[in-house]
Amino acid sequence: MNHLNKDIIFGIRKSKLGVFSVVIAIMGACFLTGKSVAADQAGEQAQVQTQGQEAITSDPASSQVDTSQYGASMPYTRYEADKGNLLGKAEVEQSQDSHSTAIEASDQTYVALKEKGDGVSFKVNEPANALTVRYTVPDGASGQLDVQVNGHSVQQLDLSSMSNWQYLNDKGVHDSAQADTRARFQFDEVHSLLPGIQLQKGDVVSLVKNRSDDVHYGLDFVEFEQAPDPIAQGDNAINIVSKGATPNETMIPMIARPSMMRFMKPNKPERMSISQLGDLISIEKSVSMLLI
Repeated sequence: MNHLNKDIIFGIRKSKLGVFSVVIAIMGACFLTGKSVAADQAGEQAQVQTQGQEAITSDPASSQVDTSQYGASMPYTRYEADKGNLLGKAEVEQSQDSHSTAIEASDQTYVALKEKGDGVSFKVNEPANALTVRYTVPDGASGQLDVQVNGHSVQQLDLSSMSNWQYLNDKGVHDSAQADTRARFQFDEVHSLLPGIQLQKGDVVSLVKNRSDDVHYGLDFVEFEQAPDPIAQGDNAINIVSKGATPNETMIPMIARPSMMRFMKPNKPERMSISQLGDLISIEKSVSMLLI
């Protein structure tokens, strides 16, 4: 037995100490000394683990990850409605029920505006001149929000259920409620440039239910953004006004930043053709609504 162990150890010294050789050496050591290598290894692992725990305990900051360099830098600042200042009889609605409206809101929470004068206000932390509101109104209903800046009404936002609300069951997707269907896509967004207003840090913006009716509004969040100025007409661009189009308040500019298109919302829909090349957006004819 001892002769076998000596041969194994001699062979290891002559080798390059590969993994296989190391394993054999350990086996030989077991036969030679009679000790349990598994027990020794377990003890060493426990010691290393204990030392690691002591290091973390002595320096808690070493276990924390700096996330400041991760994620995209977005051009807007989001304010959750339930974190704002509730006005009137506005109430926070929260639910984990998969059939509820709240399940589709961020953090499964939104603010319900049930009576005229109910609303939410936010103190702006960054300069902004545009906003996006995520909201819900019942299927087939509409509503209106009064946008107030520092207590003064500056704009009305029309809310509609036209582009949301579908119903799902095992037979497919339906545009109206049917037996055993589950409502989905209950929230929509409305975007707007504030008319001639530049919000500054500390300004208070309020969104208030503007109608006396039985329609309940739900506000999920509002995003404030500093929208850029329109770009100048390019050398290869054609102004449709110069070709006979009549300017009016519902006409969409032929040249605009693609990121700005979501803030354009005129009144009536018409057929249109849009093509885009880089930052230029070409519209074949004058249109009065653009759904993004």
